[in-house]
Amino acid sequence: MIQWHSELNPLICALILLAMAWAFHGWRRQLLLKMSPAKTLVLLAPRLLIAALLVLALFDPAWRREAREPVTGRIIALMDTSSSMDVRDDGCESRLARARRLLDGIRASLPRGVTLETAEFDATLRYPLTVTNLPVDADEPRVTDLGACLLALAEQADIASVLGVVLLTDGGDTPTLNVRLPPVPLSIIGMGSDPATWNDTAVAEVQAPATAEENVEFEIHADLLARSGGDLRSGAQPQFASKLYGISVVLETEADGRWNKLAERRVDLGGQLSRVSFRTACPTSGLRRYRIALAPVTGEVSALNNVRTFTVAVRKKSIHVLYFSRELGADFKLIRNELDRDPGISFTALFRTLSEHFTVQGDRNAVDNDLQAGFPASEKILKRFDCLMLGSFPADAWTRDQIQALVRYVEGGGAVIILAGPETFGPRAYAGTLLAPLFPWQIAQSLPEVLTGIFPVSIPMTALSHPVMAGLDQRLKEEAHPSFDSVYQPGALKAGAMALLDAQHGRGVIPVIAVQSFGKGKILGLASNTFWKWARRSKHLKEAHGIFWRQAIRYLSGQMEGGRLLEIHWDRDTYNPGEQAVAGIRVAGRESGGVLRLCATLAIGGETVPLMVDSVPGQPDAYSVSMRFKRRGEALFRLTASDGAHLLDTYEKTLNISPLHGEGTQLEMNATFLKALAEQGGGCYVREDAPELLLRYLQAQAIHKSRVTETSLFRSGPWFIILLVSLLAIEWTLRRRNNLI
Repeated sequence: MIQWHSELNPLICALILLAMAWAFHGWRRQLLLKMSPAKTLVLLAPRLLIAALLVLALFDPAWRREAREPVTGRIIALMDTSSSMDVRDDGCESRLARARRLLDGIRASLPRGVTLETAEFDATLRYPLTVTNLPVDADEPRVTDLGACLLALAEQADIASVLGVVLLTDGGDTPTLNVRLPPVPLSIIGMGSDPATWNDTAVAEVQAPATAEENVEFEIHADLLARSGGDLRSGAQPQFASKLYGISVVLETEADGRWNKLAERRVDLGGQLSRVSFRTACPTSGLRRYRIALAPVTGEVSALNNVRTFTVAVRKKSIHVLYFSRELGADFKLIRNELDRDPGISFTALFRTLSEHFTVQGDRNAVDNDLQAGFPASEKILKRFDCLMLGSFPADAWTRDQIQALVRYVEGGGAVIILAGPETFGPRAYAGTLLAPLFPWQIAQSLPEVLTGIFPVSIPMTALSHPVMAGLDQRLKEEAHPSFDSVYQPGALKAGAMALLDAQHGRGVIPVIAVQSFGKGKILGLASNTFWKWARRSKHLKEAHGIFWRQAIRYLSGQMEGGRLLEIHWDRDTYNPGEQAVAGIRVAGRESGGVLRLCATLAIGGETVPLMVDSVPGQPDAYSVSMRFKRRGEALFRLTASDGAHLLDTYEKTLNISPLHGEGTQLEMNATFLKALAEQGGGCYVREDAPELLLRYLQAQAIHKSRVTETSLFRSGPWFIILLVSLLAIEWTLRRRNNLI
């Protein structure tokens, strides 16, 4: 391949070529006046060759050659030996046996100088592989912790010296996120046949509430799946399909290390899909383990996926919410629907029907009789609720006793949400009343009329880490133009208030959602009566609407994670071994001065390590801490806040680091996850039936390197000068013979 290395501007080179062409044209015309065209061509030929030689020298051509040379080194083959790899899903060999055979073929295809080292893993990495670190108890299920094993391999001291890693696995049962990969190309061979060719039954999915209340029944739904593709593959009579009727399904709970049966059903899977439902209740609080067990059928591929284990957090007490309004608005039904989705929130509605008659709806409790006359005038009754939601109605509809009870309720630690409406910010609003101090805004005596139109909304930088707004920023970014259709202008925020959501109005902003502390309690106010429309506008806004209300209730009622000073938000609910966790920290309610010091530690498996707490740029009093879990087990995260001399607050949380699903729950090979993991690792992904694609990749990328050489055509020897001098001599001789000199 010829490469050109001219140092001149392309425009200048073009002008030089044009000038030379013009000069040759002039010389030709002069010679034609003196001699024949044949002699003219003979005389111009040496000059033309000299000019061409000078032009080539100007462009400095070089001959570029690329040669592929073999390299020496080693490749690590990481073999999955978990129990799911024992499945004979092709009707002949297990996945593990096929993987070993593939590995032998790859080893035989490698060139001399490249060795293949084998490592094995299930819950732990065994590398280098020796007889002493092989699994001992073959009867116990061998679980898969792919993320932890890749992390352990990445931390090997000499891992950077290997040519690459080849992973042979079926992907495990729970995809891992934020995995630290080895700093070398990671290629993956996916082990697993087509599920359509299996004879198998499985618990495909379980739907159960994450939380429940003591002695309150909750529902558990299980989707069951059957495949009879093995009958079709063998061409025999449908023997397996005939066994898919009257199969037992059992709901069990764990107590004292033993599984106790709670209920049993019989299902028919002749149609391949079926759903079974259970209702149960737990008399004690705590983290309770349940499992759905489908009786194995003779002849199926594996019984590993016939059991699905899950946990339910049973709570002693719900968060009790009282919604009160004299007239229901369009937002009532949508707010109630969102709060009903949280099993930890008990929602009671009190509203006027006719004259001064009131109706109680929703969750019933012991104070129902005290609500028949309307909003309670007793602080004692209000304290039975963790949060009050007040609809839009005039200030003069309150009695003095109701106002005093409400103020004392908030001062004592209660929570109130003030909803927007024409009566809240209208002519009969709350400015100058005893309830005005509860509002996060400085309510003016005469407020402007409601503004209608399109008002883009955004989360202020100072509120991005607030527990109420956690997760909303991403959903608003996924929406093209989040906005409100109407906003009120209640006034400026009070000194201790904080804006959670701003609406753009002209060149300014209106804090349409704000929160403030009042005594020991908290107040959240809304200045838009069209927030409810988000629940009907788009998927992302509907999710944001629901998340906001559920998080707002939990934050205001003190059910967010944290302590007196610290508020913690975790990026996920569960973590697998090898994954990274990020905790957002917000320091709220700090009154003392001094330098705040945050110290975090993580203890797991008898080892305690310090963690780095980083501040969040542009967000005062916001911090974050990240950690990575190397193994299964209970991890204790501890965070302390101090001002140097005094301990201000302490937060502790125990994290159960383990996959959501048990070994073999998802027997199908997770090709999507494995392909994404290989792309992230800079390698390639192939299925087990196409190993030649991996060999081509290794030949091209890992076990050969390219060496590129360039040889200048004019600087590599004296031939350029010799040729130039020879052409000049030939031209001088020809011109002399023709009496042109």
